[in-house]
Amino acid sequence: QPDLSVMLLFIAHLTFGTTWRQPSTAPHARLNMLMSVQASKYGRDPRQSPQLDDNLGMVNAALNVKAAWTPGVVGSLDSVTQLSLAIRDANTQRGFVCLKFWREGCKACAGTKEKFEEAAAQYPHGQFFLVNYNKARDLCRQCGLGVVPAGHIYSSGSLQAALSLGPSSWDAFAERIRLVWEETQTGQVGTLGDECN
Repeated sequence: QPDLSVMLLFIAHLTFGTTWRQPSTAPHARLNMLMSVQASKYGRDPRQSPQLDDNLGMVNAALNVKAAWTPGVVGSLDSVTQLSLAIRDANTQRGFVCLKFWREGCKACAGTKEKFEEAAAQYPHGQFFLVNYNKARDLCRQCGLGVVPAGHIYSSGSLQAALSLGPSSWDAFAERIRLVWEETQTGQVGTLGDECN
């Protein structure tokens, strides 16, 4: 019987053009991969959504729709197409993509604004984006997002973490950013554990 994790990686490669490689046989690596496919209240990878309105043809036709990004500065992102292109760019530069889902008037969302900006400056190889829940409802729906603030970290073409991003959970999120950054620099992404829940 075929290994589900290998099949998922192969399908992702065919669909999104990500670099395909045999997953680690370590149990926590397989758990991480499977957990990243499942939804949680902090969301899932929207590129795997059954409601996905973007397809490969639209992505290729929309190359001029990239989210504006400057190293060390937080940008804005509002579509699955923009996210897909940012992830593809990050993969070619041995970087990562970090999203902060927020809503206007949310005190917990505002509570990590400065820290998120500082993280963007600290990790210039990471592409940091804000996703405004009120303006990017389709993307948030495709993520299956249940609460804000929430954060996603993508590297090596896949979701590595979907976590709370309020003031009380910032330290855990910042540690996860550091781990992803280290692993992108050493090329060992995919063995981070199971924080996609």
